Amino acid sequence: MDSTAASVLLLSIGIAISPIPITAILIVLMSDRGRQTGVGFTWGWIGGIAAVLTAAFAVAVRSDDGGTAGLQRSGAIAGIVLGAILLLVAVRQWQLRPRPGEEPTPPAWLTTIDTMSPLRAVGLGFALSGLNPKNIVASGSAGLLLGWSDLATDAVLWTAVGFTLLAGSTVLSPLVAYLVFGDRLDARLDVARAWLLRNAAVVMAVLLAGIGAALIVRGLLGR
Repeated sequence: MDSTAASVLLLSIGIAISPIPITAILIVLMSDRGRQTGVGFTWGWIGGIAAVLTAAFAVAVRSDDGGTAGLQRSGAIAGIVLGAILLLVAVRQWQLRPRPGEEPTPPAWLTTIDTMSPLRAVGLGFALSGLNPKNIVASGSAGLLLGWSDLATDAVLWTAVGFTLLAGSTVLSPLVAYLVFGDRLDARLDVARAWLLRNAAVVMAVLLAGIGAALIVRGLLGR
């Protein structure tokens, strides 16, 4: 696999592992209109990722004048900068983790999401993915890397599709499973939701630290 494509796909993991949208889709699926609202939320989530990726790609293409060596340097620098940002976010997430015996406090909107209409769920999904600073950095960096690369057009397209689907996979997968198996998953969804609410900060900290370190190493190696 091309190193640029590998770096782009690695960035998608930073979006996919976010516990908040995963928890949100689990709550949505257990609401009275779980199927319709879940589909809306998922479309919004994936649409936000695709929108930021496309915008960044367009900017990179318009500014592409540095030659292959220059583009490789730009990609390496982008990876190092993003990796450093992810490490800082990981540290902050670790600091925010609940202490032993302390109950985590979920965002206010998360406690009311099960009453949302499908249309509002689309907007929420888009906002969570397209306006979230961490996601903007990840999707934007992916778009810049693709725009600066010398990949063939079809390779850019398939890498972009792969990035979007991988980034949205942890929201898309519960929806698909629920559409197939229905109410039989309610008990398992409830257990998963409770676990994520308790451990969201720790999960984010560990995974973001790993991804950030990997991006920095790849950037330093010029890969």
